Amino acid sequence: MPWIADKWGRKWGCAVPCMLLVISGAVMTGSVNIGMFLAVRFFSGAGSFMILAVVPILMNEIVPGWVGFGFYFWNGGANTWRPPMALTMIWPLVLLIGLPFLPESPRWLCMQGRDAEAERILIKLHNDPRDPENAVAAAEFYQIKKQMAIDRTLGSSWLHIIKKPSYRKRALLAIGTCGIVQCSGVLVINNYGPTLYKDLGFSPVQQLLYPAAWLTFAWGMNAVAMLLVDRFPRPKYMAFGVLGCMSSLIVEAALVATYLGTSNKSALLACVAMFFVFQVFYALCLDGTQFSYLGEVFPTHIRAK
Repeated sequence: MPWIADKWGRKWGCAVPCMLLVISGAVMTGSVNIGMFLAVRFFSGAGSFMILAVVPILMNEIVPGWVGFGFYFWNGGANTWRPPMALTMIWPLVLLIGLPFLPESPRWLCMQGRDAEAERILIKLHNDPRDPENAVAAAEFYQIKKQMAIDRTLGSSWLHIIKKPSYRKRALLAIGTCGIVQCSGVLVINNYGPTLYKDLGFSPVQQLLYPAAWLTFAWGMNAVAMLLVDRFPRPKYMAFGVLGCMSSLIVEAALVATYLGTSNKSALLACVAMFFVFQVFYALCLDGTQFSYLGEVFPTHIRAK
């Protein structure tokens, strides 16, 4: 992926994982046995993480659930699992179709010697009637060119990332950030939601309704996060999110230890509420912020790696 993003452009860096996701989604939808499904699931996961890595780079360089619940009531026989797998192809297809209409990264265009095209895109991005001479675009173009002149004097290989202490520190920060966020507990709540709600004594309908509401709630919190993420330092903002997630899970564990298996409906609903409190901290402070941080923590000449 780094080679594609640097060699062919950020847009192709997005397009390749999109194609991988569409193909793997189609094969998973048509899987005839569990072995075939699991084998292709690996490529689907790889494509997801590729696109999560490349999209923030492009964004940084060009930018200053009732339906799911309703499937529960549809009896599709042995093929009921196929439509949700087919849904995994929709958003990659949307991005793939939309990519030709998005501008390429001006920084990458300058890397390829296509200065005129880069300047034209910057003028388009910064178009403002109050700036008829495009002074802002000219200033950014000048900054990019000067920065690239410096970048060319610096090592940009994988070996340099390992050998140079400052690059190595940034790599460890990136790996550690992703690891901590993934280990926050969100995957357990997301993947085992119906099982968790079943153990709490809720009905089959509620076992699907609560996870659907939880994920829909995440969308809203992600939207709010866009208004907050630039108001605070990234490390402190994410640390606050980790602390909030940890605190909500501590309360969750205490409630489950005390009331699991009892008929105290209020306490069991409080267990559900704590999952939503967890989502507030996760979606506001960690979910999208981690990718902004990963795109910003590296110097520009090794960012794609």
